[in-house]
Amino acid sequence: MTEMLSPDLQLISAFLPGSDRESLQRLHALVGEIRHGVFSVSDESLARVKLAWWRDELSRLLDGQGQHPASQALISAQPEAPSRLDGGELGEILEGLLMRLEGRGYNDADELLLHAWRDQGALAVCSARLAGAVHDDTLAAARDLGLAHALAGTVSDFENERRQGRIWIPLDWQREAETSPESILRSAPDTATMERLLTPVLAMAEERFAAAAKPCPQRASLRGPALLAALAMQDARRCQGKRWQARQRSGLATLFRAWRAARQELRLEQQPD
Repeated sequence: MTEMLSPDLQLISAFLPGSDRESLQRLHALVGEIRHGVFSVSDESLARVKLAWWRDELSRLLDGQGQHPASQALISAQPEAPSRLDGGELGEILEGLLMRLEGRGYNDADELLLHAWRDQGALAVCSARLAGAVHDDTLAAARDLGLAHALAGTVSDFENERRQGRIWIPLDWQREAETSPESILRSAPDTATMERLLTPVLAMAEERFAAAAKPCPQRASLRGPALLAALAMQDARRCQGKRWQARQRSGLATLFRAWRAARQELRLEQQPD
C-alpha cells in the first residue's frame, strides 16, 4: 500500500519510532485508498456511492470488523485503533472529500478553515490518537498542525489546483485582491495579485503552526503530524520567497529539511509540559 503514501510521509518515516511509523503509514494508506476510490471515477454519482460505502466501512473499522484490506492492515499494525480513533473525526475526512468532489468555493476565512480541518486537521488528530494522545492540549496541537499543513498546501499548490479548475481562496479575499474566480481560472494572476491572495493564507498557516509549537503533554505523539506540517510550511515559505512560483523540490534538500524538522521536534518533546 506504499503507493498510497505521499512522498512527504515516506520521507519522514525514517524519523518516526517503529510502532508509530507503521500505524501512521497504515492510517494514511487507508485515507489514500478512500481518496483514490472517490476521485478515480469521472461519474460523480458513482463517487458518492463509493463515499457511502466507505462511511459504512469506517463504522465497521471502529467495531474492529473492517472488510477492506487497508482497514485490516491498520488494525493489524495498531490493534487498539478501533478504541483510539473517533468516528466523528473519521467522518470529517469524508466530508472533506465531498467538499472537494463538489468543487465548492469558499466565501470567507471560516469556510477555508473548515476545508483545512477536513483536509488535514482531522487526519492529524487521528494520527495523534493512534500514537496514544488523549490530552486535550495535545489533540488541540495536532489540530493546529493539520490546519497549518492544509493551509500551507493551499499556498504551494495554488497554481496546480488552478490549472485543474479549483480555487480554494475565499471569495472575499479575491474581491479584496480585485480579482474573481473567472479571472483566476482564465490565466495565472500576476505577482502582485498572488501576493494579495496568498499572503493571508500563509499568515493563517504560520499562526496555527506557531500555536502548535507550545509545550504540551504527550508531545511525542505529535511527531508525524508535526513533521508533515513542517515540510508543508517550508514549501509555502519557499513559494513566497520565489514570488509565489509553484514549488520545485530537490530530493536531497527535502531530506535535509525533514532531518532539521525532526531535530526541532525532538527539542520540543524534551521540553517540560
